[in-house]
Amino acid sequence: MRSRSLLVILAWALAGCVATPESPPSASPALIARTDAPPSMVAAPSSSATPAPLPMGAQVPEAGVIYLILGSQLIRYDGSTGSVTQLGSGAEFDRATATGTYVVPYGGRVSRIAWDGMMTRLDCGELLRRASISASGDCAGVSGDLSLRIQQGRDAPRVVVPPGGGALDVAWRPDGREIAVVKRVGQFENSLWVIAPDGTGREVYAAPRGSNGDTLYWPTWSPDGSVIAVVLNRSGSFSLGADGGTSLLLISYPSGTVADLGLVPLTRDRIRWSGDGTLAFVRGAGREPATNRKVILRDRDGTETSLGSSAVADHPAWDPAGVRTALTETDETGTRFTVVDRRDSGRASFVCPSGEAMGARWAKDGDRLLLLCHEKGSDVSELWLRRFTGASERLMTVPHGFVELFRTLTWSEAVP
Repeated sequence: MRSRSLLVILAWALAGCVATPESPPSASPALIARTDAPPSMVAAPSSSATPAPLPMGAQVPEAGVIYLILGSQLIRYDGSTGSVTQLGSGAEFDRATATGTYVVPYGGRVSRIAWDGMMTRLDCGELLRRASISASGDCAGVSGDLSLRIQQGRDAPRVVVPPGGGALDVAWRPDGREIAVVKRVGQFENSLWVIAPDGTGREVYAAPRGSNGDTLYWPTWSPDGSVIAVVLNRSGSFSLGADGGTSLLLISYPSGTVADLGLVPLTRDRIRWSGDGTLAFVRGAGREPATNRKVILRDRDGTETSLGSSAVADHPAWDPAGVRTALTETDETGTRFTVVDRRDSGRASFVCPSGEAMGARWAKDGDRLLLLCHEKGSDVSELWLRRFTGASERLMTVPHGFVELFRTLTWSEAVP
């Protein structure tokens, strides 16, 4: 109901309350009314539910295609026409390729969705809670019964962890030979395993027992498969974890050596590896509004560098070459974007075309950024395309609650 209410406000806001850009803008692109997706590609609506109105988009061909998840709606924005369509439902995205991306639903089956909107179902489990796709397209899915199923190529899917086996989360190693699995081994007790597709494997880390729930989240491999980053929530409570007791752990594989990087917010979007194995992450408590956060770069030798120049730095994003990091910085004047070049420590800051900086993603050419901006007091935020040489253009509006530009958004122009 909250998502539907926000989207109704969104449609009203677009009719007459679009913010005026603060930086030198291009000609304001015309808004294009939403279009309806082909019937075969839209989830059957409830007989008693009224579909929420969709956002309206601007025609910006250079923006390519953006998929995003608003509430539970899977939305497609097409920059060539400015059209916005609903294609069904989803919870988060996994891997993206030159031909499409993979979406994990709220309890269902993983789908591969091409950039043109065509969908193909995968068979790596029903009623999925988490899933991971390898570079070759193999699917590993954790179901609601805490089982783990794997489908590789054209082979029949097979159960690797049986129902009731405690599987909670999963992530393919970059070489596609093994998977990291978070398992529940007892009440409020989690451990990290590395398992081969044939089911053989071993425990590499046992977390301390929590007091209120599961304690390990979001296993994320380094590009060379030698380290697994995972968030430890010692209390097991997201509310208590927002104030302390959470750490980002780097677990070396296969040795199992653990490096505790200290307090971090409880979110997957703030853990970003570069192609050469440098880790960008956010250090600080998760309670909002934040009062003290830092964006840290950790080299493979353990050397750490803090990028922020203000009390609150957040939301790091690597460029395709792994040499520049975009982040947000907040001080008494507001929140802005900053791009830091690790080669010479050069810094360039700029404000959102409208409102406060919320997060950014790089295009594959390294010359464009997708920006999320929010005007204080508004119920909607805006996605903008920023060019380093040229004007910025507004693409579409989204509900203000939309904040994760990696887990719940994927962009054709970001894929190499």
